[in-house]
Amino acid sequence: DTVLRLANEAYADAGSKGPFNPKAFTLAFWIRPETLERSFLPFQKFEWMRDGFYIKYNQPDGLFYVELFDGSGQRRYVSFALPMSAWSHVAATADGEHLVLYVNGVAQGRVPAGVPVPNRLPLTIGQGCPELLLDDIRFYARALTAAEVGSL
Repeated sequence: DTVLRLANEAYADAGSKGPFNPKAFTLAFWIRPETLERSFLPFQKFEWMRDGFYIKYNQPDGLFYVELFDGSGQRRYVSFALPMSAWSHVAATADGEHLVLYVNGVAQGRVPAGVPVPNRLPLTIGQGCPELLLDDIRFYARALTAAEVGSL
């Protein structure tokens, strides 16, 4: 298996073209946090409170967040916890009406959310992260169903 190991400020840039500004999407991946000593964004494509989306680890409360910006001016996010030094499957789906977060195939939260406002920023993976392992990163230009997420 090939695992993306990110450490020492290394990151991947998936670019700004292609499928990264859809009206609906699913971002799914396996993650194994090794150290959680500071806040970081394993996935980001956003301008704060303006457009796009991100997944963040917030060190003060020890939670991960997935948030998207739909132009409403409201914060649209779901928070979740992950175990240290263990693999977890995470999937975030947005269908233009709701943002849903799954961990290991189980919905952890669902909030109303419109279509993410598009932007020209690249989707970056792992920027500013401490040691982190990611595997099987998938981006779909549609919201997968709960059954589809469960089969990943």
